[in-house]
Amino acid sequence: MTSKRPFVGERVRLGDIASVKAGNVAPKKEDFSEEGAPFIRAGSLSSLLRGESLDSLEKLSDSVAQRLGMKLFPAGTVVFAKSGMSCLKGYVYTLPRDCYVVSHLACITPHTGFSKYLEHFFAYNKPNRLIQNPSFPSIKLSRISDIELPLLDRRSMDYQVTCLELVQKQRHEADAIENKLDELVKSRFVEMFGAESWPSRPIHELATDIRYGTSKKATNEGKYTYLRMNNMTDDGKLDFNDTKRITLSGTELEKCLVRNGDVLFNRTNSREKVGKTAVFESDQPMVIAGYIIRVRLSSELRSRYFAAYMNLPHVKKMLQAMAKGAVHQANINARQLGAIDIPVPPVPLQDEFIDFTRYIDKLRAEAQRQKQDLLSLYDSLAQEYFAM
Repeated sequence: MTSKRPFVGERVRLGDIASVKAGNVAPKKEDFSEEGAPFIRAGSLSSLLRGESLDSLEKLSDSVAQRLGMKLFPAGTVVFAKSGMSCLKGYVYTLPRDCYVVSHLACITPHTGFSKYLEHFFAYNKPNRLIQNPSFPSIKLSRISDIELPLLDRRSMDYQVTCLELVQKQRHEADAIENKLDELVKSRFVEMFGAESWPSRPIHELATDIRYGTSKKATNEGKYTYLRMNNMTDDGKLDFNDTKRITLSGTELEKCLVRNGDVLFNRTNSREKVGKTAVFESDQPMVIAGYIIRVRLSSELRSRYFAAYMNLPHVKKMLQAMAKGAVHQANINARQLGAIDIPVPPVPLQDEFIDFTRYIDKLRAEAQRQKQDLLSLYDSLAQEYFAM
């Protein structure tokens, strides 16, 4: 095992090489227009990092911005959340063009052109490490200004950035492959089941059990993994990275326990997310929260076919339209879910689709392994360059 190279550059205070400022107070809704520079909010960072265009954001015209005294931050400014719950995420984004930025974001504009170096520095040394109280997450601008970072000569820094950008590009390509595989499954579903009008029946006739999860609070300890609505992704998968624990027993446990092949339906969420549907495919029994409905199907309907149908765009629109309640807390109850009609193609055809999805699963797993290897490589390089 080789030892790390000795650092031969200098350590400098961030505030001495960059401007560190907060963004602007958010304008009123009527101040925005169809033309102008984008206005970036803290909640926009995750979608921008996934590749969403700045053109999709609200915009401010120069005349309105001048009237409101808004500061326009130049391309190359590195931004991340300095207050609010978004602060915990640690997202870091570099402005590709001039933008207006909300006051919840810290804006670091280098005096010289090494924005990408700073972007990768904060990608490794996450800004959320500066949070002092996670219950009220915030980062003082003075603490950001006092950060010390290693600087080498410009040629060496350009080389480091080039290496990291190359690894990052390969990670994005692996992401693109995974997204294309998901689109392939959707296309195959439409190809196999969209041309004919299969007889439809209500879900309650095709299910052996439709049941809510438990309303008991989760803890960090307990016998069973506790699945909540945040463990269900928008595209119909289960994410076990952030789970809680719970202990139940007897009939209460049986009501809330999920087993391999059960379908999970997110009955309560924001209107655009309500109705997320995923198949539970694990040999480890888990417990679901009350915001989720467990559906066990008869032999006439395969779980993967059912979930794929429920996640189709036109079905999601139907679910959003039928959901009751406020915008931020829409709800579809078990009775409404059971009354939904679903086409029932022949079981052998459903099984053919499932065989195809399992083949895609293998390809997706390979793409995910590649992403993990690239992430490890990125972290290894970043540690060598940026470790404090």
